[in-house]
Amino acid sequence: MAKHMGKKHKAPKQRKILKEIIGKVAHSGRRKTKGHSRAALSDAKSERLPLVTGKLAMTPGGFGFVSVEGQNEDIFIPVKFTLNGMDGDKVKVALLPKREGGIDEGRGPAGKIVEVLERKRETIVGELISGHKIRPLNKRISEEIQVSGSLCGAKRGDWIEVKLLQTENDGYKRGIVTKRIGEVGSIKSDMDAVMAEYDLPDPYTDEQNEAAARLECAPIKRTDLTSVFTLTIDPQDAKDFDDAIS
Repeated sequence: MAKHMGKKHKAPKQRKILKEIIGKVAHSGRRKTKGHSRAALSDAKSERLPLVTGKLAMTPGGFGFVSVEGQNEDIFIPVKFTLNGMDGDKVKVALLPKREGGIDEGRGPAGKIVEVLERKRETIVGELISGHKIRPLNKRISEEIQVSGSLCGAKRGDWIEVKLLQTENDGYKRGIVTKRIGEVGSIKSDMDAVMAEYDLPDPYTDEQNEAAARLECAPIKRTDLTSVFTLTIDPQDAKDFDDAIS
């Protein structure tokens, strides 16, 4: 090391000072380690951190926040510390220590997910893309999901529903296709995909639609503007024209 630092071997006093400095750094715990030693040190450090349990809310950027009951501030979870948590999961978080005088001083608490305790969802809806993967409809799930087995007749560019498979805490997500919903871009298929993803109620039955048709509309005062020249940028299949000028 003395050679790389430009110190000559015939300077014993300088070599002695250098050895003392290296010894102090090594004993202070600041010496870098490699391989499993560093991982073991990191795991041991995580075990000593305070632990809390809360609900995870993910963001399109890949990072998240954990809300803890009875705690005013949410815990910020950086991208590299989200483990394999998904939006809505119940997770266990190790709180990261704050550095006095550092860039994180004055900011809210931050942490790392150490365990996923409970999954909020069992299925996910997404667009089938190349490589037997789906791009999730829900933007809070930023990672693509690998699918295996039968595609249930789906092809690239279709909405499909996928049952998530149980995985270890390694951040890897995969699943199996449970059904094909329809082609992306079709109004009906897009609506069906949204309903399946967010668990919305089923469409009205024929009986309910007939009952609604028998209802009498309340009188509304209207002004006839059909003779006024109007331009609109609404598409041909729009149900209302709210982007127009006269």
